[in-house]
Amino acid sequence: MAGQRLIYYGNESFRQLKPPLHIGHSGPCLLRRKIERKSMPASEIAFHHERPIAPQAVCTLYTSIGWWPLRTQEEMAQVLKDALAIGAWEGDHLVGFARVVSDHHFRAFIEDVAVQPDYQRRGLGRLLLTRLLDAFPHIETLTLFCQSSLVPFYEEHGFRASPSQVVMHRKRIVSHDLDRSS
Repeated sequence: MAGQRLIYYGNESFRQLKPPLHIGHSGPCLLRRKIERKSMPASEIAFHHERPIAPQAVCTLYTSIGWWPLRTQEEMAQVLKDALAIGAWEGDHLVGFARVVSDHHFRAFIEDVAVQPDYQRRGLGRLLLTRLLDAFPHIETLTLFCQSSLVPFYEEHGFRASPSQVVMHRKRIVSHDLDRSS
């Protein structure tokens, strides 16, 4: 389905429309997709370079799903500048968002796949993920973190848990934490 203009009719039901609309940029030509749901207005899925994603819209979406309440618009603006990001809109309202951080040669990390609660379980997250995967066919390893309830969803896209690896995090030490340890 890469590079097709689509009408979306509920879970997994698609119909191809006219030839795709080519959007130029540096690198392989990525295409816009249009989707429509029978019970909802038309949605559009496009990369950030095709249709800019407002930092405030991403922060609002994160809040709607309980993610990252302390992230600022300024931080999100930098993230949008540095990563490959894709959005899904219902008119001018961002209802889905996903992004990838990559070295563009060997590794890519899918950092977020977020869909507003009212739009979940309708295939929108699947379309966002598919578009991201289509943008990185040359990457040797794509990695992501997910909740255990989402493992079957990502396994459908070829991801597998790696029992030989352990997820480790190093959190930034905030100055007030240092003051307490003195």
